Amino acid sequence: MTDNESTTGDGTNAAPGDAEPLAAPARLDQVPDPAQRQDLPLPESDPGPRRSPKRRGRWVVAGIAIGAAVAMAVTGVVVLVTRDGGPDHPSTWDPTVAELVPFVEDEKGASFEHPVSVVVLDEAQFKERVSVDDELTDEDREEIDQDEAMLRALGLHGGEGSLVDQVDTYMTEGTAAFYDPDDNEIVVPETSPGNVAAQATLVHELTHALQDQLGQLDDADTSDAQAGLEALIEGEAEHVQTAWIEELTDAERDRLAEDEGDTADEVSGELEDVNPALIALFTLPYTVGETMVSMLDDANRLDDAFDDPPGSTADLLDPLRWLDPVEAVEVEAPTLGEGEEQQGDDAVLGAHFLYLMLASVLEPSDALDAVSGWGGDQMRFYRTADGADCLRASIVGVTAEDTSRIGDALESWVESRPDGAASTSESGGLAHLDACDPGTTPETLTEEMAHVPAFRAELVSLFVESGANLEAATCAATDVLGRLPMDVLMAAESSSNDEDRIREAVEAAVRSCTG
Repeated sequence: MTDNESTTGDGTNAAPGDAEPLAAPARLDQVPDPAQRQDLPLPESDPGPRRSPKRRGRWVVAGIAIGAAVAMAVTGVVVLVTRDGGPDHPSTWDPTVAELVPFVEDEKGASFEHPVSVVVLDEAQFKERVSVDDELTDEDREEIDQDEAMLRALGLHGGEGSLVDQVDTYMTEGTAAFYDPDDNEIVVPETSPGNVAAQATLVHELTHALQDQLGQLDDADTSDAQAGLEALIEGEAEHVQTAWIEELTDAERDRLAEDEGDTADEVSGELEDVNPALIALFTLPYTVGETMVSMLDDANRLDDAFDDPPGSTADLLDPLRWLDPVEAVEVEAPTLGEGEEQQGDDAVLGAHFLYLMLASVLEPSDALDAVSGWGGDQMRFYRTADGADCLRASIVGVTAEDTSRIGDALESWVESRPDGAASTSESGGLAHLDACDPGTTPETLTEEMAHVPAFRAELVSLFVESGANLEAATCAATDVLGRLPMDVLMAAESSSNDEDRIREAVEAAVRSCTG
């Protein structure tokens, strides 16, 4: 079978884009437990065959200052720095990774130009290396205070707990290893000899090192486009790591599950108080990226994708855009009125941020439907004459109908906000949003709601593996989401009654999407 072929339900081969009869996944247990494919485990979930979180480099929380402040504090810009006065790399591979290098090169289809260093730190040293708190200046902290106000305005930060403290907790407790392109080195914490999970993580980070040497660790123009590029970068690293895991013996896989299970319990407890929106923003490149990369690889288009990467988070959330990204529309920044003073730079809100906002008040399937037609936006932060911190955004859909659907969803979101805290309108072919910081409010977004896009991506993958083309698989996966309540979709364990409901929903979705 060639790389661009897939097996259909009757055993014949077809290219991924060919129309095929849609079938339900062969086994009920193929419907994924959302916690098992998440880099950070959901609280009270069975860790299962989870892989520990990996962090390569730049993190963008939003198109606001913390995206730059935190990113620079962690690893700096994603470029390879050549040092003056000597080589910037070792002459031979560290024994820790030497046996893994050929596998990564084979999977990636490219060779390393030179070895990279592997730095092993004890737990305290490693946490100090990834911590963001000590690296922030007073100016950074002032900007982050404003960022907290902006997240409160969007309904994504209830105001409890410092945002920088939460990011620092996430980085120090949720980072298994990282590749630092500035120092041309892989940095890992000490582990016990023979730790299979640690080896799997090294495969992931070696993939990043090779991407770096191929010039694929670029920066995008906006934070939303950067998230699209990160999904391609992290998705491929996850894809290569999964291929390595698939070649393990049964005994090695048992050890992997044991290693990761111990980590999952520990990390889950440490991250209980971290904002679900932050976790979703950090993990999207992993949870959706690997599935997207698998589709691109099956279609023999992965190299092309690195030449022309996804330009927005909308290209990640909508599976129909994985193979055919839609170029984002340039939207003019909203104007400010008398007494309104701009704060910081203009930014892109993006489809993922918009989904997280809407999912806190709408059914997640409805929120996904609304953002699937995102075409572009521009957001401006400002302070009113009364001292309130606010934002104003103008959003356009791919079509006029898409714009109207986004506008309708925003109306529902505005109705959920405290009186006077937000408003929305439509004019000039755009949906407009104004939102101000209402102070401390309850957080309504849960990790389960935030994880629905990744869960749908998994369902799409399963339907494709069963013989469906991407369009039919997306239809069926979306249909399933609309037929089942969140507690059934996201349960770590299902009762026999819930299993019957899942089976019936899948079968009904198949019938609906095959006419």
